[in-house]
Amino acid sequence: MINMLTQSAFFGTFLSLLSFEIGVQCKKRWNYALVNPLLISIVISALFLIVFRVDYNVYKNSSS
Repeated sequence: MINMLTQSAFFGTFLSLLSFEIGVQCKKRWNYALVNPLLISIVISALFLIVFRVDYNVYKNSSS
């Protein structure tokens, strides 16, 4: 399943937009300075890549 996702041309873009949207929703709920949507997006994307052992080059190529 994860191989099918990572081979998609839109995998990186979808992951980035989804994690940013999660960050925006967190910012709306908790209005703190550390709840920055971009920071949350970076953390979520990095955790996803680490947990599912997705190579960074695959992510980078699919988000370009």
